[in-house]
Amino acid sequence: FTTATLGEHAGAAMLMPAAIALIRAAATGADLTRRLSATLLMSIAFSCAIAAIATPSGAVRNAMLFDYWRYSGSGSAVTNYATWTLYCMPIELIQKPALNQELHTRYRPTGADFSEARRALGQQLIEQGPMSRGDWATLLVLAATIAGYFVISDVLGLGIVALLGVATMLGLGLVRWLDLNAGVNWGVVLLYAA
Repeated sequence: FTTATLGEHAGAAMLMPAAIALIRAAATGADLTRRLSATLLMSIAFSCAIAAIATPSGAVRNAMLFDYWRYSGSGSAVTNYATWTLYCMPIELIQKPALNQELHTRYRPTGADFSEARRALGQQLIEQGPMSRGDWATLLVLAATIAGYFVISDVLGLGIVALLGVATMLGLGLVRWLDLNAGVNWGVVLLYAA
């Protein structure tokens, strides 16, 4: 769901650290490391690409096609965020089992022991402690932004809703401008707003 609403690149960026930690903790030999790396990295790449089709905000190509359908007079039934999701989410759900089977067949790592990796990741969660107020506030702003996609994006547009979410996070001090300025491709955000 995260990749479908925030974008395939964001989903991959969030999953990569966990995959790398699993690879480092579970792989013991060169062949196992190669197969485990292929399994996890291909799973992330393909899962994010498939999930991205579920909503207009999942990928820039979706937003462009969405706007084309809305404003071209083509008579498309896809006129808002919810309609796109209604039509495209089933396609995503149908593709996932096929992807799982394909990756399991081609890249199945044998002999990987994930017990140490699970323990290490569990220890990291314990060290981080419970969610802070800032974490909960970030989750609330994210939920409000996703709700905005469904409720008001047909009036304001996807980009304006996304920028409202960013502005809210900046206003609440949940993110620093320096971090956004250094790590966000604003051209993509502005493409959504166009």
